[in-house]
Amino acid sequence: MAGYMSANLGDTPARKSDIKLPEDYSDEGDFLKDMRQHYDNGVGYDEHNMRAAQDDAKFTIGKQWDEYIEQDRRRKNKPTLTFNRLVAFVAQIIGNRLMNETEIRVYPDKAGTKGIALIREGIIRSIYKNSYADLARDEAHKYQVIGGQGAFCLNIEYSGDDVFEQELRLKPIYDPYAAVFDPLGIDPSGGDCEWAFVGDDIPTKTFKKRWPWAAEVSFDSGYRWDTKGYWFREDTVRIVSYWRMVTEGIKTLALFQDGTTRDVTDMEEYEYINELALRKNGEPYIRDVPNRFAQMYICSGNAILEGPFNYPVSSIPVYRVPGWEVSDGERTYRWGLIRFLKDPQRLHNYWRSVIAEQLIAAPRNKYLATPD
Repeated sequence: MAGYMSANLGDTPARKSDIKLPEDYSDEGDFLKDMRQHYDNGVGYDEHNMRAAQDDAKFTIGKQWDEYIEQDRRRKNKPTLTFNRLVAFVAQIIGNRLMNETEIRVYPDKAGTKGIALIREGIIRSIYKNSYADLARDEAHKYQVIGGQGAFCLNIEYSGDDVFEQELRLKPIYDPYAAVFDPLGIDPSGGDCEWAFVGDDIPTKTFKKRWPWAAEVSFDSGYRWDTKGYWFREDTVRIVSYWRMVTEGIKTLALFQDGTTRDVTDMEEYEYINELALRKNGEPYIRDVPNRFAQMYICSGNAILEGPFNYPVSSIPVYRVPGWEVSDGERTYRWGLIRFLKDPQRLHNYWRSVIAEQLIAAPRNKYLATPD
């Protein structure tokens, strides 16, 4: 429930009157309509990869027989054996990563110093340790190997129930098929996406307690999720964390003599003008840039439940971990280790089952002989 937890559930539950709509939407219905359109675009663009990845996961856990062939063989009382050799291959790759976890190193650049670099590296390590970041990355890697894509997210949460300090935490997304990304984003990590979704199934009782004023309507789309039962589970409600990049106004950046770039939007000119680096013509290095940040709303099927939650980050804090990606000029296809091992594994299961069938049917000769 990574997306749901991003909302800091320790806070007082939001009421309908507390929810603020973005300025470019006239009402809640307009916002929800645009959100669903984004979701439809994301799912429609990547549905073939998502379906294939789900099939890869089912194949990995042992569902390796064609449904009709399996039913036919079982009806005829023929062996239908599964010798799952793929788990060993997956475990080998995942195990190699578990034994060789990657770490981030910080080195000084430009006007930076080694001391500052060590402080930043220590902060990063602290974030990783406190949020159990290895779990988030390892879960994403597992689905990358199996189906071609995993995902994890960045949360800002309170350090405890009795404090006001907040800290960054990397969280796993245990259901990578619930993460939907902007199809126009081409960066492998999704860093250039303008929006993203993370879906969660939560118990109906939890939904009622958290949002007593909201109707228990699961989030769906113009596709056929509800009619096929894809998102429907008994006693649960589907909600989504809807992330969007927002640009509001501008901010002023300045280059200082020590090589650092700082935001001086809320400062008076006399506070910093004498410390700025100058061009050859004597003009200071100052420029205005768009003020961009990530914004998240929690939504159900027919309502905005909470939001907005603004994150001071430069990209959507939901990250893809893709496997192989190949475009044929019309679509992008993505896969992991399992995709092209499925037919050899099916053939292996079939021939081993045929051998077992022949052994069962082989006559048992009874030899008659005298004691001598």
